[in-house]
Amino acid sequence: RWLFDSRKRSWIAFIITMLILAGAMLALARQQFVQDLERTRTATLREVKLLGAIVAEPLRRGQYQDVARLLSYWGTSNTRLAELTIAARNGSVLAQYRRPHGAEVSFSTALSIDPTHPDQATLTVVRDIAGVYERENKLLLQLLAVYAALGLLLALLVHFVLERQKEAGRLRAQTTRLDAANLSLQNEIEQRRHAEEALFEAKERAEVTLQSIGDAVITT
Repeated sequence: RWLFDSRKRSWIAFIITMLILAGAMLALARQQFVQDLERTRTATLREVKLLGAIVAEPLRRGQYQDVARLLSYWGTSNTRLAELTIAARNGSVLAQYRRPHGAEVSFSTALSIDPTHPDQATLTVVRDIAGVYERENKLLLQLLAVYAALGLLLALLVHFVLERQKEAGRLRAQTTRLDAANLSLQNEIEQRRHAEEALFEAKERAEVTLQSIGDAVITT
């Protein structure tokens, strides 16, 4: 029963450890994803500000074709950008670039280019963040491989320790049986010794008695 309880406690501890490890790995992956996403947002915001500063002057001059060419060049140079749009306050599009294939996962950032511009143009950037999710999935696969390897190693370690405990229990049981057999044998030897001593004493008393009877017969 003690061995069974020990095995049960060991496997329960193993399961709890693996659950804690899984939670820690998921938290690590989530933290890495949030940090990666925040870095992407920060980089996109810097890029929007830079692009806004570049197109501000052509917009003030009304050179919308030049602005469109700038957006096209900027978008094709950065494959992570899915869409660049400059729109007036009334919603009319002044210049726009769209990537041939859209973005499954994206976020957008808008920035007012020049509040003094009559149309109060706004630059909106749509960034493809599929790469962020791809990196997260890759990290999850790596953590899963590490988790599986650690789980296998811990399971083998628990199995090895439990087998050693089981073997130690068998040895203790054998030792107990041998001690009991040894004690029984010693008791038997001690009993035989006492019996032999009693028999020897009885024999001596008989010989003395017979000798005494013989001496008495001779005397008479």
